[in-house]
Amino acid sequence: MPGYDALNRGVRMRFSAIVAFGFSVSSTIAAAVQARDDVHTSPYSPDLNPNNFDETIKDGTYFIKAYSPQCSHCRDLAPTWNAVAEQLKDLEGFHFASLNCAAYGDLCSKIGVTAYPSMRLFKKGEQIEEYPMYASRTEREISKYVKANAGVGEKTPEQVKEEAPKVDVEKATEVATPKNAEIEKKLNAEAPKALTNVNAHGIATELTQETFHSLVSTTNDPWFIKFYTPWCHYCQQMAPAWTELAKEMRGKLRIGSVNCEAEPRLCKDLGLRGYPTLMFFRGGEKVEYEGLRGLGDLLAFSNMAVEAGAHEVDAAGLEKYAEKNEVTFIYFYDDATTSEDFAALERTSLPLIGHAPLLKTKSDILAARFRVNAFPKLIAVRDGKPNYYTALGPRDMRDYRRIISWMQSVWLPVLPELSAANAHEIITSEKTVVLAILDPQAEDFDAVRKEMKDAALAFADARAEDEKADKMRQRKEKQDKIDEAERDGDKGAVDRAKGIQVVVPEPKKVGFAWVDGVFWEKWIAGTYGIDVHETGHRVIINEQDEKRFWDITKVGQPIPPAKALVLDTLNAVLKNPRSIHFKSTKTRFESAVSAAKELGEAHRHSLAGFGVFLLVLGAVWWFVKRKGTGAFNRRKGGILDGVGLKDVESRAGAAASNGKGTGNCELKASCHSFHVSCGFN
Repeated sequence: MPGYDALNRGVRMRFSAIVAFGFSVSSTIAAAVQARDDVHTSPYSPDLNPNNFDETIKDGTYFIKAYSPQCSHCRDLAPTWNAVAEQLKDLEGFHFASLNCAAYGDLCSKIGVTAYPSMRLFKKGEQIEEYPMYASRTEREISKYVKANAGVGEKTPEQVKEEAPKVDVEKATEVATPKNAEIEKKLNAEAPKALTNVNAHGIATELTQETFHSLVSTTNDPWFIKFYTPWCHYCQQMAPAWTELAKEMRGKLRIGSVNCEAEPRLCKDLGLRGYPTLMFFRGGEKVEYEGLRGLGDLLAFSNMAVEAGAHEVDAAGLEKYAEKNEVTFIYFYDDATTSEDFAALERTSLPLIGHAPLLKTKSDILAARFRVNAFPKLIAVRDGKPNYYTALGPRDMRDYRRIISWMQSVWLPVLPELSAANAHEIITSEKTVVLAILDPQAEDFDAVRKEMKDAALAFADARAEDEKADKMRQRKEKQDKIDEAERDGDKGAVDRAKGIQVVVPEPKKVGFAWVDGVFWEKWIAGTYGIDVHETGHRVIINEQDEKRFWDITKVGQPIPPAKALVLDTLNAVLKNPRSIHFKSTKTRFESAVSAAKELGEAHRHSLAGFGVFLLVLGAVWWFVKRKGTGAFNRRKGGILDGVGLKDVESRAGAAASNGKGTGNCELKASCHSFHVSCGFN
């Protein structure tokens, strides 16, 4: 079959490109790792390795920092550690040393390292204790600890433990240990199984139902797992990227695979909807990865997953996060915040992977800036503007589902880029979407994107003002009725007036987003008939529930990415959708169904009309029967439905040239996002 052979040749060519890209990524990552290693280098804390470890620490007392160069907490600790090591270098019989767990995972596992960074005290080759994971890591506290234990040789292990710094929960940089007896019992039971040997060989572990239970479900170890079947074409296409991912994440993250044909019960219990499905697991929690399936995208997600957690910040630290992220979540706490609160907070970090960083702070400066005066308090900051999570009591601050639901409502930026991971959140039936189709290669791209962001912010401000004005109007009307009833001496009317509720009806949701018109040119051309190469930047207003969109202003001109014209057109559409000509994204079948419904509705009281309705309905039935075995019958719906393999393949060049993915573009079309899945029939 010539067409099939050509497709195979294309796949082989892309596979070669993927392999070449993989080697390139490997070299780049190796260079980056070397650069990160430099921050850990200090003459006062020499690096240990399996060859010199036992010989070095057999005499004297050693305080050893176990770290991973990729760990953000480790990088944050490095300057403090090096400073303390230099200041206390003259302590008699006391030495500092470092151990790179990414390079020597077996050795770290041997001494019981379960998380990074880990600071451990050794006396004459014997491990005495670990610096408490949740104790303060300031220069002052670590120095105090070292000085208190400099004479550890004359003390028993019990005495040393009594002198260890007490856990400082409010300054913890990672999840706090709950005081709740049941939670503590569970964590203690799981702790011995945590972090055995992190992907030491750089391969994906094939899991069965039994090993999944023992290695994943009942441990705190993080795993990134692919669920597949041998017959799934897209699973086969993805296999090289998954193999390369396991190599790249050696010493950092466990990579696994589950054959759902061999383990159907496990896959059914997890509620899988298609293959391949990728999920990240940690401590009994899981989150599905819905992004692109190229190596670069998988690596980016994996690295974010490794560092998932609530990160401690001060005012300066927040600025650094704000520079790199359009949305940040900040958890404010004080001395009275309990370990149960911290444990609940840490659970929310998994669903946030790839969306926004989770930060925690005790900073008075930040509390004053965001007007936080009750603790704990959770806020989301989008483009500098805070959104507050409403909690009426401690239970609300520990309500995982409620918190996640709120986070999902605010974790998109004011003007997000439409991507594989967020398409199902942005283009939904619940809201009207202003979609800017932009050319990132254009010189004015940054200015145009800022213009669209300004439009989004202005619309949000106007909506808030309208809601405020409506509330004030209703309150005034209510008060006027109360005053009138009191003047008339009508107690019943007074009570009725006081019982009037001020309710502002929720308007239809409106979202703003932009999409790369070059990268997704085939889909955009097929759906909206726009080619940015010919038209330049364009804006459309999309209503997914009605399968229609507007691409012209009130005067019939294409909508440009100009704040005033965008808002003017949007307000006209919201006020009266038929005031501006719209276009349909419906298929012929959907149009036929709509016509049948409209005819039936228009003539529901007429026998002739009913006959017309039956006639159209018969045509629809014939269409369904004719197409019943066609490709469209297998689609599951979604913004990119109908993007064929040829269309997807044609984006391979764009993917390689603009850095969006790794050339694995055949994995990017989907029913619910931009990648392909083998669905259940």
